[in-house]
This record gives sequence, structure tokens and C-alpha cells, in this order.
Amino acid sequence: REVSISNSAGDFVASTHGTDNTQHGYIKLFESGVFSVATGGTTERLRITGIGSVGIGEDDPYDLLSIKKNSSTAYSANSMNDSQSGGARLSIFNSDNTTSNTFADIHFKCHSTSSGEARIGMLLPSINKSELFFITEKDNNLVERLRITSDGDVGIGTTNPTGVNA
Repeated sequence: REVSISNSAGDFVASTHGTDNTQHGYIKLFESGVFSVATGGTTERLRITGIGSVGIGEDDPYDLLSIKKNSSTAYSANSMNDSQSGGARLSIFNSDNTTSNTFADIHFKCHSTSSGEARIGMLLPSINKSELFFITEKDNNLVERLRITSDGDVGIGTTNPTGVNA
């Protein structure tokens, strides 16, 4: 194996090659300030632009975080294996499996000096059950506005729905 560091055209490149001289990956810092990582040969997997945009599977990230995957896997609500191996998916995972009422969520916040927040998340009220919740803010109070239970009950303005639109 060989590790080489080169500077061509003003770029810094560190790459690895196998005994057959096949490239296994690289880390590259372009003169323009772009940083990229390739694995499995020369396939770029991660890019950070000079202005801080991050691309995963995207070599020209158009947002602060752009995630891209090309997959023709068909959607199936009943198959975790298909969902895990195909499709474009973002996972947020809370690995604590010791208690009920654990959660994982996405937190949205606008404005740095005043409040303006919202959350969408998944709650585990008990083992093998999951609920989806939506929280918004009004007058500096975060309040759950919508919940969908594992039984399919939907509650607007309640955290304990007993039917659809309870």
C-alpha cells in the first residue's frame, strides 16, 4: 500500500492505493477552498464548498446541506429492508433503548435574537410503538399541535388522540 500527498495545480491531495496501484479513495483540498472526500475508488462522496455548503452525494451543493442519492427502489411501507438499502433517506436515531418516552426530532429555528421555533419528531411511548408529533411556537411557548399515534389516531390540539381528528 502507498499513501501519496501531491500538490498539482495548487490542490492538496492525499490518496490511498492498493498493491495493484488501484486508487481506493482520496481527500482533496482544492485551491479554491473546496474540500472533498472520495471512497471506493475515485467516487466523490462528500464535498464542502468554499462558502460552507455541504454536499453528500452531491458535488454542487445548492443549500447549506444537500443530500442526493440515485435509487430506483420502489416504496414499501411494510419493508424496512427495502427502505434501508434503497431510496434516499435521512436517519435521525436515538439509540437509548432503556426507557419509554424517548424521542428523536428535527428542530427548526428562525431568527437569532428572538424565538421562532418548531419541531417534528418521533416519540416512543412504549416498546414497539411510535408516534409522530408536530410542535410550533406561539408567544414564546412551544406547544404540541398535532400527533399521529401508532394506532393511526390523529389529534390536533391534543397529545392523546382517541380517533381521527380527536
